[in-house]
Amino acid sequence: MSKPAIPTTPVHWRFLAGGTETLRLTLSGAALLLGGGMVLAGVGSMVAALDGRANLPGCLASAAASTAVALLLAALAARWLGRRIGTLAGLALLTCFGGLAGRIAPAEMLLCLSVTTAMAAFAVANVPGRLPLVDRPWPRLLFYAATGTSLLLAGVAGPVLIGAGCLSFALLCVDTRSLRFFAHLPGLALFGLLAVGCSVAPESWLWCSGSSHIATGTAIGWPGSLTHTLGRLATAGLPWTPLAVLTAALGLHGGHHATPIWRLFGCWLAATVAIVATGVFHSQIGVAVSLPPLVVIAAAALAQVPAWWRRMGLARLAFLRKVCENRRLS
Repeated sequence: MSKPAIPTTPVHWRFLAGGTETLRLTLSGAALLLGGGMVLAGVGSMVAALDGRANLPGCLASAAASTAVALLLAALAARWLGRRIGTLAGLALLTCFGGLAGRIAPAEMLLCLSVTTAMAAFAVANVPGRLPLVDRPWPRLLFYAATGTSLLLAGVAGPVLIGAGCLSFALLCVDTRSLRFFAHLPGLALFGLLAVGCSVAPESWLWCSGSSHIATGTAIGWPGSLTHTLGRLATAGLPWTPLAVLTAALGLHGGHHATPIWRLFGCWLAATVAIVATGVFHSQIGVAVSLPPLVVIAAAALAQVPAWWRRMGLARLAFLRKVCENRRLS
């Protein structure tokens, strides 16, 4: 009789493969995220009321954009990793330091929404999982519409960061199907129309960024260094940054970097940080665009905190029982 195969991944690292629950965001999860967005808007209103320099419309717009990003990110993560990790990813985005009380400007959050939409459209058509890939025209149209919107919001920074994340994933997977995803004439035509509109009246489209500094970093004195970019991202992701670092370390050691969905999130995060660290674009862009993959990575560990806590409690009880038995015997 043959021996059962030994799993190559340790048991306490299997959580990175996602849960077995429903692979979609439930209505209760969406309602929870909407409630969190309303609380976030209320906090922003209180901050604006207490601080005369705060912009109440800006805080509310940032909270609305953060809620939209949280809902989209939760649905994206739930499709591959289960509804629990998806819901926790959305809540982590709403409760991190960067998402609280309008810490990130409305323009940057709108840019984050457009980038997340483009990456989600790319994922449903190219990243395999337990659900079949969507082989229809609408993901490509949505991808180019979101990419064109990012062009209107942040100039070339949006399309460059989106393209870097998608192309790095395609090259890492050596998948020609992902490269064929970009060859879509109606989508390219839509992107061309948006690009023409941005070039005809650039100031009318970039007004929401507050100034043209959103597209450049070195021109206003922001250091183009890796440590500076990582420091700002780590601060914006608090208090979930340590969990993200722990999950990334376990995932790399356990071989989960070969999982397609984690490979996409890793390429999204790494490509954005690498490009922004050169100083070509404003560092705040890197923070806003990198927050979604960061909180998803953290949510995978956050979903296992109760199990880890329970395991630690049982280990402590076993240790105390052993100590008491030794004292009794002595």
